[in-house]
Amino acid sequence: MVEATSQAVSVGRMKTLSPELLTQKERMRKKSKRRGELSEEQMLYGDIHHKPVIVLTFIAGVIIFGLWSVWNAGSAAAGILVISGFISLILIGISRWRASANNLTLPDVLGLETPFAATMLGLTLLHIVGRIAPGSTMGNQLDFAVLCVMLVVLGGISLVGRKDLVHRIPSIIEWLIACLLIARFSGAVMAGSMPFPVLTDPFTIPRGGSALTYTIPWLAVEGAILAAVLCWDWMEGVRRRNSLPDFHGAAGRGGWVMVIAMLSLGPAALVAIVLGLRRAYQWKQPAAVSIDFIAIVVAWAAFSSWIEGMGGLMPELMVALGLISLVAMGATVPMRAPRWTTAWAWDAHLLLFLGVLLLYGGISPALVVSMFALSLTVWVAGILQLRRSLRFWGAADLVVGLVCAALAAQGVLDSTTLLMILMALGFELGIVAWLGQKHEGQMAVD
Repeated sequence: MVEATSQAVSVGRMKTLSPELLTQKERMRKKSKRRGELSEEQMLYGDIHHKPVIVLTFIAGVIIFGLWSVWNAGSAAAGILVISGFISLILIGISRWRASANNLTLPDVLGLETPFAATMLGLTLLHIVGRIAPGSTMGNQLDFAVLCVMLVVLGGISLVGRKDLVHRIPSIIEWLIACLLIARFSGAVMAGSMPFPVLTDPFTIPRGGSALTYTIPWLAVEGAILAAVLCWDWMEGVRRRNSLPDFHGAAGRGGWVMVIAMLSLGPAALVAIVLGLRRAYQWKQPAAVSIDFIAIVVAWAAFSSWIEGMGGLMPELMVALGLISLVAMGATVPMRAPRWTTAWAWDAHLLLFLGVLLLYGGISPALVVSMFALSLTVWVAGILQLRRSLRFWGAADLVVGLVCAALAAQGVLDSTTLLMILMALGFELGIVAWLGQKHEGQMAVD
């Protein structure tokens, strides 16, 4: 049909083509892979939607009335969330019925239909105002669990009648987690009526709370987050089996794990890290692995908030992860994997430096030796991989190590410790000088 329309005008025996129509056909053909088969009219006229202006106006009115109500009765925010959510669902059903009657669809906002997106944002705003309201208390977190349930219900209903589930489900999960993240940080920072992320103990009930209003809501939200993590990974597998392109990228995949680690009480974060490392390795994304390694520390902090004794082992964990990153960075040289070198270098510097600093309570000879080890590994990698940036990085680490040595010398240093520092410095300079002379010609070209 598109070709026939574009060839409607002819001059003699030569038919003319309309590049705009052919471009439109190609664009809609790509959309048909996500939404299923499109009719010839849709292929020709483009992506025409039903605009639910009136429904959005009514939803805005419901949310505004809910904001006024929740401000005057902060302790009743859970009930107001439920009422506002169900009224909005009725309005959304009307807009969907009107769109289907005209054989049209509703417009999308980041993969979610506009009325659903507006309702999710409105309910999140309701929760934030309820947390700021005078009647809210730290011991009553029932409204946060209700918000999570309402978001899950809205996301599930938005999938009814959709053909492009492989694209819709990840978008809905992202909307769910984003709304929970906004509500969580706003309640902790702006209102002060929610515990800070990563520092939440669900089993220590504050004054005025109970297991029903505090412990159970946190466990329910944790279960929803865990289900979202498992569903996210399942959709990743579906996309790979169908040879679909990666639309998250390394930053998106690593950021997903970090957000889950900040929201979770620990279990969901642990599952997200394991699955994230697996997917990052499958997609060959070093940056995602680097972020996931840092997320391990965040998840450990979340566990230590309600498991006694884990917080004291945080420096040892950071040192262990830093040493693993250091060894992995060195292994990338014989494995000829320069893309992974930089990612492991960032993790090694951040985790090993901070871990040793926390472990010894300040600048110590161990910190000096650690900086020399980092400098040597990065410098050698820069020489063998012919990367000038890594060589500069290694030289900068050496300068930092010397500064730390000078600061450590102001304290009490015995002869054995001083000899250890000098031996480490001499070993590093010897290795760097030998490799530099050996690869002098290649580095000159670099």
